[in-house]
Amino acid sequence: MERVRSAARLVEERFAEQKLRARGGQSKESLLIFLALGFADDLLQSEKKQDAAHRRIASLLTKIEEFE
Repeated sequence: MERVRSAARLVEERFAEQKLRARGGQSKESLLIFLALGFADDLLQSEKKQDAAHRRIASLLTKIEEFE
């Protein structure tokens, strides 16, 4: 849960920085887009880690089967 709170703080800080840079300000829609992109990035990273874990498990299973 702490990770979610930290992520929310980070998004709020970055959105505030973006708002300062863009004099016209940004809408809630922009914040949602920013959040969606962050979530998509997190999902892609998680999928890469999961794929790596699956490959490692498959490799270990192969070694175990060869040992038997």
